[in-house]
Amino acid sequence: MEHGATADGPPALNRQTLQKVRERAYLERFLENFADFPEGEVVSFEHPDFLIRAQPRWIGIEIVEYHIQEPGEDRGSPMRAQQDDEDKVLRRAAEQYELRGLPPVVVNVLWHPHQALGRRRIPELAAGLADSVQENLPEPNRSVTIRSHQPAGRSLPQKVASLTVIRRESITKGSWTPVRAAFAPTIAPPDLQEILRKKEAKVPSYRRHCWEV
Repeated sequence: MEHGATADGPPALNRQTLQKVRERAYLERFLENFADFPEGEVVSFEHPDFLIRAQPRWIGIEIVEYHIQEPGEDRGSPMRAQQDDEDKVLRRAAEQYELRGLPPVVVNVLWHPHQALGRRRIPELAAGLADSVQENLPEPNRSVTIRSHQPAGRSLPQKVASLTVIRRESITKGSWTPVRAAFAPTIAPPDLQEILRKKEAKVPSYRRHCWEV
């Protein structure tokens, strides 16, 4: 077995890379919607998650995923298990695509929310998704979105609601990420305060690398 691999998934490094891609997607979405976001180069880091080279200072940003607990949810959450399987499909599809020597792309996949995936179908869906990206590969510096209800969407795997492929000459390493949506749950100020409280202990270590957090 490959070092760092588990019996049911790829090496841990792949999961860490996927997590970093997801964090950057959150940060970029925040940047697009927050007019006062500081200007400067965004650098991936670990503690905190990102640094912004904003002259004459460095600003640190920590990303936190907060999951509203499902009714009766425990460590065996069906929703979480489904998301894990979907992520496995994306990792395998990305690996198959890269083995074909095709140009690196950014791929965003929206899954049908009410269709069960099933672990036995992971290899089949991964191969179908890699084929769909190859078949719909846009010209350089272009992007394309295919939706299942459109004629072109008939080539998509049944579980996929839409597929977006972004091809930029500046992209040197591809990324394949899910697009997940749900009703926005209610969150109270005390919930946010508890999240901040848990992070406060780490602020001194963050401040070793930046002026502000």
